[in-house]
Amino acid sequence: MSRPTPLRPLDVAQLGGLHRFIALLASLPCLLACGSSEPEAGAVTPFGGGPLAEGLSDKDVSTVLILALDGVRASDIERPLGELPALPHFDALRESSVQAPDIFCAMTSGNGAMATLLTGLHGREHGVLSVRDLGRTGLDVRVPALPASFRSSGWRTIMSLPEARLGRGVGGFERGVDTFASPRPGEPAWTAGGVLNAVESDLETALRKEGQRVVCLVSFGDLLQPRSGSFDTEEARLAAPLVRARMAPFASKKAEVASALERLADEPSKALDDLSKLFARSRGSALAKAWHAAGADIQLARMDRALGRITALLESTGRAPSTAVVVCG
Repeated sequence: MSRPTPLRPLDVAQLGGLHRFIALLASLPCLLACGSSEPEAGAVTPFGGGPLAEGLSDKDVSTVLILALDGVRASDIERPLGELPALPHFDALRESSVQAPDIFCAMTSGNGAMATLLTGLHGREHGVLSVRDLGRTGLDVRVPALPASFRSSGWRTIMSLPEARLGRGVGGFERGVDTFASPRPGEPAWTAGGVLNAVESDLETALRKEGQRVVCLVSFGDLLQPRSGSFDTEEARLAAPLVRARMAPFASKKAEVASALERLADEPSKALDDLSKLFARSRGSALAKAWHAAGADIQLARMDRALGRITALLESTGRAPSTAVVVCG
């Protein structure tokens, strides 16, 4: 088998031709946008607006948001349920997105994949394989990384990663980053909300500084984390339509399911807690599989909620029209 051609290292010059808001769905292996289930016209309001324009300077872009979704497939975020989009903030990005052609990457998970995302190179070139390969966990200092390229051109660089294995001193991903955040060794992984909490203040300060160009990379790994049995009210409200769609076919067969679904509108947190306890140890049955899928939907709703906080921040600071968003998996 021939060796795959590595992606070219990214640099600021590649932003030329972007104008106003662009959401670019990059099809790294886990996130392959097929566009097979678009919402009805007018169902979502695209965030930002602006089309991809030819021949414009990268100076038209003031902000770049790179959103890396670990463990997420295109189908996870591309299927509206019922009358409203299941994941409104992801759908708003997709509505105004330019889909990239297929981009293949031999590094598909963990530290190696993050290093490839930051350099465009295979592990043989950037030096990172995995945390299990002693001596191959750190980014080769001779390899230029995306944040350093931005910072050398005067951009403010911000990065927040969800796991300690991606943290400071492990992969070298903090190199060239002005504000870097990750869990400390021994700390549990962060949810999407925790990833944003860690840098939100610095991000808002940078966005509000007139003339400051900002690049922010955040990674959400909720689908790879243990599922919590506790849900706050807003999170439960967002997840309720997804859970109802998954579990409704079983309501007529199991009274406990019917009761929980009836209470989703008035007390969504308690209803989800009850469903979680009911199926905590269930395995194999169609009902258990439906709840497992609903659990993934709840985690996707958490990511969608965090994305909504970021886009609201971009809008409130007046940055939305000049922001480029790159979504990859």
